[in-house]
Amino acid sequence: MLPKPGVYYFPWEVSDGHVPEGSTLRTFGRLYLYDMARSLMTLAAPQKPDQCQLLVCTNLVEPFEAHVNFLYMVLGDLERMEGGAFVVRARLLTCVEGMDLSLLEKAILEQRRHLQKRQQPIGDASTLQTPTPAPQSIPSDSLSLEPENRGQQVPLPQTLD
Repeated sequence: MLPKPGVYYFPWEVSDGHVPEGSTLRTFGRLYLYDMARSLMTLAAPQKPDQCQLLVCTNLVEPFEAHVNFLYMVLGDLERMEGGAFVVRARLLTCVEGMDLSLLEKAILEQRRHLQKRQQPIGDASTLQTPTPAPQSIPSDSLSLEPENRGQQVPLPQTLD
């Protein structure tokens, strides 16, 4: 069975506790600190690095070349550590340095709007549009199964030799 694809969350939503434990998620952040011995990295939100930091367990994606202050995108599951802090157990970790963050944020918001529209209930019968009327039937005397050019010779297409 394949794992869930993950819902995009902003880093501050994850660190503020808006994501339920056990959820599969996608998020992003700048690499702030990498502890290779413990297989933990800290991602900081690009807008407010001192206020919003995420712990990411990297033991499933190692070895990888860590670049401090580079932008990373992570797909993983949110778990609670022994000390009570939340950690994202990374299944996929990608360096996306150079990505336009404003476009990414717009895309995440647009995806959320689209998914909300899909989940809205369909209107009741009074709000449904009336169906278009069926096309008028063609009089039976105008239908003919005989070819129109009966008795006439049809010219053959010319070929270039």
